[in-house]
Amino acid sequence: MVTDNNSSVLRAIFSRAFVAISLINMLGMVGYYAIFVICTHFAAEQFGASLAMAGLATGIVVIGCLVGRFFYFSSCVMPLQRW
Repeated sequence: MVTDNNSSVLRAIFSRAFVAISLINMLGMVGYYAIFVICTHFAAEQFGASLAMAGLATGIVVIGCLVGRFFYFSSCVMPLQRW
């Protein structure tokens, strides 16, 4: 009897919308991480910036990504709520 209850709970948790939203979130975070790692190195190498200035540029990119995430991903996730 406990197995039937656990199975139905797992089916309820891992719905199509949950899996789709989780994959979108994971891909977004991988992209953000790649931008953060590359941005500092690129600013220091290409523009001859000091590490402090390259870190500041990366911080600005981080803030821009966080703000942009709310607008972009909300438009991607809202259609999935109808599933």
